[in-house]
Amino acid sequence: MTESVEAMPSVQVTYSVSVTSTVTKTRQVKKPVLDEDGTQKSIVGIRYDQFLVMRQAWLERELSKSLARIEALEQGASK
Repeated sequence: MTESVEAMPSVQVTYSVSVTSTVTKTRQVKKPVLDEDGTQKSIVGIRYDQFLVMRQAWLERELSKSLARIEALEQGASK
């Protein structure tokens, strides 16, 4: 047994879509800070991960200096 299915009539739908838009961005720019000679002072910063690397290197250097001092003191006390 075969059923026949009637085709649905097609319907055309129209949408109105805006294609372009205008975006305006503004930002405030600070005046440069000048020294006595009129030369612009520069402000230098580092990222957090760069700070962590430098801090770790400093801590390791300080630790090795402290361990060397302790070893020298222990050897001096044993003489």
